[in-house]
Amino acid sequence: MGEGNRLRETSGLLDRPPEPRPLFYILSFFLPSGGLVLAALFMSKAEEDNRRFGRRCLVAVLILIGLAVLFWVCYIIFLAVRVFKELPSLYS
Repeated sequence: MGEGNRLRETSGLLDRPPEPRPLFYILSFFLPSGGLVLAALFMSKAEEDNRRFGRRCLVAVLILIGLAVLFWVCYIIFLAVRVFKELPSLYS
């Protein structure tokens, strides 16, 4: 029972979302693995402020993933158009 109390006392580091919060949102966007860790840590807390911070970190990660997928799809379409434009000249 004493060890559980000691763990509760030392867990004060992540009791509140870190400050400045916008910096951590930006870091979550550019480092998605770190954003996922922050989201998991803070979304599991009971306080609404912590859960909101975790959700915003998760949203930043999802925006990055969505943009990456969008850019890859545009790149593949661009390459496909170039290849199909060059095909007639290859067979003439």
